[in-house]
Amino acid sequence: MLPGGWTTEQEALTYALLRRPLAGLAAAPDEPSRAFCSMLASRACLPVKEHPGLNDCGVEAVQELATLAGTYADLEILVAAPAPALRAALATTLGIPFDAGIPVALRPGSLFAFDWPTGLEAHTRPILVGVDLDWLPAWERGRAHPRYPGGPGAAGTARG
Repeated sequence: MLPGGWTTEQEALTYALLRRPLAGLAAAPDEPSRAFCSMLASRACLPVKEHPGLNDCGVEAVQELATLAGTYADLEILVAAPAPALRAALATTLGIPFDAGIPVALRPGSLFAFDWPTGLEAHTRPILVGVDLDWLPAWERGRAHPRYPGGPGAAGTARG
């Protein structure tokens, strides 16, 4: 998630996220990321873990995301980070260089969903599940997310 956006949008997103089986909350050490995760943590009764690597861009941010995916293998987590980390994740999933232009608008308050590989599949590219979402596909442990928004298990909108 890229922190920021309108208050009503953040509330709708918070409501939708609180209904999910989140296993963890990871935040970059920047103020907007920490603030959103702290607010969500107080309602979800989950601790927030700061990850300095999420403030990086390029390889460092991708390595931090891979470490998080390995730590929470087969679980759903929320990662709040600034735009450079999100750009690095998108470049990785799209298979383009980190310094290439990303064909996606990074809007404050936007939610992106990735299925990050772990274990024996850790060498494969992550799957981009959705961009700037106002809903998330249903999550079942041991089942990969649908690759395309609106696919099997797609949830309704969270925006008001």
